[in-house]
Amino acid sequence: SRMPSRFKVNEEQNKVAFRTAAAKVLPEEIAFRKKLGFIVPIRIWMADERYNQDVQRLFHSDIAEKFFDVDAINAIFDEYVGGNSDNWRKVWTIYTFLVWYEEYFVKR
Repeated sequence: SRMPSRFKVNEEQNKVAFRTAAAKVLPEEIAFRKKLGFIVPIRIWMADERYNQDVQRLFHSDIAEKFFDVDAINAIFDEYVGGNSDNWRKVWTIYTFLVWYEEYFVKR
């Protein structure tokens, strides 16, 4: 069976079937409101000392040495933590790669 065209996505609306169903139990202004983004508080996490310790552990690890210039990535991290730059995205990208590699290639 096919979905009726009135429920299909078009340029003005998204999630038409979901929003129509939601309108049955929610106020219309909520069911049909504009899509909101979700912000991940990475900067807040990186300000937490416990999180910083794990970043430092991985940035100084054998895994990091395998893929990166450890002095360079630690300089990026130190600049960020010291408030001298806004390199949070670089730090986060390197960190998530190291966590992924450790989880899927070292711990197994």
